[in-house]
Amino acid sequence: SSTMRTRARLLPVVLLVALLAAACGDDGGGGGEGANDPTANLPEVADSEFVDMTGKGEITIEAKDNKFEPQFVTVSPGTKVTFDNKGRNPHNVIPVDKEQFEAVPTDEFQAGDVATIAFDDVGIYPYYCSLHGTPSAGMDGRIRVEG
Repeated sequence: SSTMRTRARLLPVVLLVALLAAACGDDGGGGGEGANDPTANLPEVADSEFVDMTGKGEITIEAKDNKFEPQFVTVSPGTKVTFDNKGRNPHNVIPVDKEQFEAVPTDEFQAGDVATIAFDDVGIYPYYCSLHGTPSAGMDGRIRVEG
């Protein structure tokens, strides 16, 4: 009958949806500390890759076409970091953890624009350009505050 044929065609779809829902529901974090940490799955960055800029009150990170320079920096608490769009294209600066600092939106970071953010608290602040990267690849970077 046509009801049986419809059920037979729907069964694989229902099973696939159930399988995908089960896979998406378990983040492997077990619900413990860090389960909701958006920075938890970022790749490790060796200490040697961080440019030491501690002791400076202000530094500049250039947004060039498809990369931040320097990509990884270590600064002291209270350092003002100026992002300078030296590229030909619009960019943005998006914190991986939205709680860490306010994003610099694309409409405020066109070629030639600058934006300054003060980093007062010790910690690691990963960021990226959502137009040319992801939190873990492409146009991404980290600011490490030590003090």
